[in-house]
Amino acid sequence: MKLLLLSGNPYNPNLSFYHQFKELSTALNNYRIETTIAFPSRKSKTKLSENLKQFNAIIALGYPDQFKINRYLDIPFFLWTQVSKPPDVSGFDNLIAVPLTRTTEVFLLTAGVKNLEKVIPHGVNTDIFRPDNKKRLSTRKELGLGNKMVIGFAGNNSHRKRYDVLLETFSYITQKIHDSVLLIKTDKKSTEEGFNIPGLIDKYNLRNSVKIIEGAVSIERMVCIYNAMDIYLHLSEWEGFGIPVIEAGACGVPVITHPIQGPYELIPYPHILHIEGKYINEDGTLLRYAEPQSAAKTVLSLVKTPNKLKALSFSMREHVLHNFSINLIAKKWLELLNRYLV
Repeated sequence: MKLLLLSGNPYNPNLSFYHQFKELSTALNNYRIETTIAFPSRKSKTKLSENLKQFNAIIALGYPDQFKINRYLDIPFFLWTQVSKPPDVSGFDNLIAVPLTRTTEVFLLTAGVKNLEKVIPHGVNTDIFRPDNKKRLSTRKELGLGNKMVIGFAGNNSHRKRYDVLLETFSYITQKIHDSVLLIKTDKKSTEEGFNIPGLIDKYNLRNSVKIIEGAVSIERMVCIYNAMDIYLHLSEWEGFGIPVIEAGACGVPVITHPIQGPYELIPYPHILHIEGKYINEDGTLLRYAEPQSAAKTVLSLVKTPNKLKALSFSMREHVLHNFSINLIAKKWLELLNRYLV
């Protein structure tokens, strides 16, 4: 079987789309499926070639408007997608929609998308992303973290990530846990579409309590960064999925988040997290702004109960192993492909 993996985003080895397809491609290759990964140019949408006879099916990762889908296409075209509200149904003509989360599935059902399959989430290589005490100790030593309580977050510097909420939350945490550090992995410290993170650090007088790792790093380096964390704190206002949540979880890091699309759907214990906040409807997309003091209170309550924190660590690792392992995701795709290609 030959499969085309088609990205809606231009080639960028630092983006999650690229890594997700690389992982899926490797996992599918183990099942003797030949894969080709393709990316659009930076100036245009992905336009499919008329000569697709060499492929048995296409898996496209992105949104409907990122692809110029040929009407004469005579092979299965799976759109692996996330949406923030019920979409225009016409954008889903001549394709099979595969939602990344249950919330996206509900939006697609509400819109009346006809060719809709069950959720297949993103996956993570749990052989690489795993707890590693040696990496934890060496990374903490390298970064000068010692035995401090390390709260972590990984994400690009965009408005959606709400670094303002994250830094304010941490400012309340440091009032109770003086020997704590916020470890941030991001693309840039300051962006026009996001935040001036150093400015926020100064605003909350956190210059000696925040460490930022900026720019592209290898997968191996990300594993070390996650292992250095005691808690992964995700306070974005919205996510389609949230791959760092399952990466951190695979490394045995307890994840704390609030009721938003994506991250809140990826954790096994949402019932014990009670972070207050307010909802904002932005052109049909439901955003949620976490209340910093409430978020800090949730973190502090877990820090005060080490046994519960340890239990959450085990729970996250097991949850990722049984629901988001890349080998499991590859099997789900294999089952779906076989149904359409028999």
